[in-house]
Amino acid sequence: MRASRTAPRRSGLWLAGATASIASAAFLATACGAAPAPVAPGKPAGVTLAHAHRVPPADSRAGATAYARQLLASLRLPTGARKLPWPARLPAGLTPATPGIGSDIVDLKVLYHLTQPMSVTGSFLLAHHPSGTTLAGSGLGSQYGTVTSESANFTAARVPAGIFSAELNTAIMPDPGRGSLLRADAFVAWYPPRGTARRVNPAAYTAVIIRWQHGSAVTIRTLTSRQSVQYFAGLYNGLHGAPEISVRGLPPGEHRSRRQ
Repeated sequence: MRASRTAPRRSGLWLAGATASIASAAFLATACGAAPAPVAPGKPAGVTLAHAHRVPPADSRAGATAYARQLLASLRLPTGARKLPWPARLPAGLTPATPGIGSDIVDLKVLYHLTQPMSVTGSFLLAHHPSGTTLAGSGLGSQYGTVTSESANFTAARVPAGIFSAELNTAIMPDPGRGSLLRADAFVAWYPPRGTARRVNPAAYTAVIIRWQHGSAVTIRTLTSRQSVQYFAGLYNGLHGAPEISVRGLPPGEHRSRRQ
């Protein structure tokens, strides 16, 4: 967005994709209504405004927590599985994959003891996906060349409005006594409401400048009607907020391989 510094009211509200980004340009064309046909330089096409746009819903920690509980309840386990109290200290290596999201996310976890050995428990999970999920991946965990754990990770096939992402990830390892231990984590991230600092006040602008790319040509159109300014300000203000994306990693010395 760019504004004139000489006028009391800002003269232009920029809503444009980078000239090299076809996807951004296509989005802008859709937001304006029908995509214009290519035109010769100096003859910009007209812009048709859509009649209305919908503000996407945001959610909250409470909503994400409720959905995370549903995910944990959908986990299907072998006969004889027994839920354990969460220990003060978990066995080393009983850690599932984590999503690369650094904010606006909840993690609900549960621990089970199973009478079946680790390999049988892992195979059962792969054959019995939790309801409403798809398999995101599975693997083996090793510590300096020795297999110490297995994993099966699932993602929600469809998430409720306001939910950014949802995963149900598991880690399995042998129980030193008998059978195996299984940890399941439900990670649910939500769309936070947009803060007021990132909202556009349409009263501060007198025009909207639309820029899109079609082929190798670039078309720029300036709209000065109050309807245009208010519409595009509302469109921008209605975009989702988003959680912070972080980089995921593994503990030192640990290697995970995809299960065949």
